[in-house]
Amino acid sequence: MGVDTSKLTLVRTYFIGIETKKVPIKGSLNLLMTIRTYPKCHALQQTFMVIKMNLSYNVIHGRPLIHKINAVINNRYPTMKFPTDKEVAIVRESKLISRRCTLTYLKGNKICVGNIQHP
Repeated sequence: MGVDTSKLTLVRTYFIGIETKKVPIKGSLNLLMTIRTYPKCHALQQTFMVIKMNLSYNVIHGRPLIHKINAVINNRYPTMKFPTDKEVAIVRESKLISRRCTLTYLKGNKICVGNIQHP
């Protein structure tokens, strides 16, 4: 994602990876994050842990973020709903991008970039 490593805060712990292997955390980074677009959006500061791991994801949102924005996740229909000042916002997963990222990962490539699909 092109993160400047000089801006990372040192973190002395490990991330337990998908295959339960310990992955060292390179550091943490505070970023302003906006979910969705105006007027159905939520902006907040979020701390991200930076790791070096070959995954098809570029960000994994954990429970603290989900609770902070009062989001509801639906795994059957990959969506996330959360309240905003105006109304309830919905973020939907793009199945096409999901498939492309999975294939990219399985082929051994390191980067897959895609956009979140908005209704």
